[in-house]
Amino acid sequence: MILKEEENILFEIYTRELFEKTLVQLLGWAELVVEKSLNQPALPHAIVVLNASSNRIDPARWDVDKATRRAMKDVQSAMKNNPDLLRYVQHWKRRGKEITEIEQLLSLYYSSFKVLCIPERGRQQLISQQVEKLYKEIEKAYRLSQEQKWSERMLLSSTELQPYISYAFDWFSERLDQPFDFVAASFATNPIPPYFGGNIIQLARKVMEVNHWTADKKLMGFTLFDGISQLIGSCIMLDSARKEHIGIILVLPLIRCFLTAFRVAIIHTPKI
Repeated sequence: MILKEEENILFEIYTRELFEKTLVQLLGWAELVVEKSLNQPALPHAIVVLNASSNRIDPARWDVDKATRRAMKDVQSAMKNNPDLLRYVQHWKRRGKEITEIEQLLSLYYSSFKVLCIPERGRQQLISQQVEKLYKEIEKAYRLSQEQKWSERMLLSSTELQPYISYAFDWFSERLDQPFDFVAASFATNPIPPYFGGNIIQLARKVMEVNHWTADKKLMGFTLFDGISQLIGSCIMLDSARKEHIGIILVLPLIRCFLTAFRVAIIHTPKI
């Protein structure tokens, strides 16, 4: 059984023997999320439930943190023997990151990873306690996910999320080999005004008039745009804030979105 809400994944399995196979599945899903999207606000959280665990296991394993550490230890040897896990290890090695522990590998794809044991029949009170722990872990993962998205300026309501879902369907129906960019989708939903380049030209003209510059003045273009660059940058940031473009506003991604307007202004400024 799989329950997915926001960026939280709950995976229930009935035997410990399936745990290794479950890890491969979880890594496969997370790999698609990481490789097929840009500017994603947060990595998902995962909770693996070892359901119907034997009542005779070490009592310490009813603790979530201890159960998680023990489960990681149980599958550590798979890092060298399982070809599917080895593929991920080699993938990150080519990127310059040496992976030696299963926890290291999971941390590259998940914000948190927890293992929780629920006993088999006969211990109703313990079952109730473990289920309560499960709900607390789900609530904790949900809260952390919300906080992370809020800090990245990408916390969306159901109404705000709908345009991005539609944009994602259109995106992947045309280009399966290119990752989905949340920030680009934000600008597609709230596009840059078509007259923005013209406004830059008007600003440049006014600065030229005040300084009595002419189009043939040496290095006029460089000096002009160097002088007004901070003002233009402030206007861009203000425009993005007003339109509530999602994501941390980084300089390079933002500049790429406004490149057309910049080109229009630079090409036409010497002629004004």
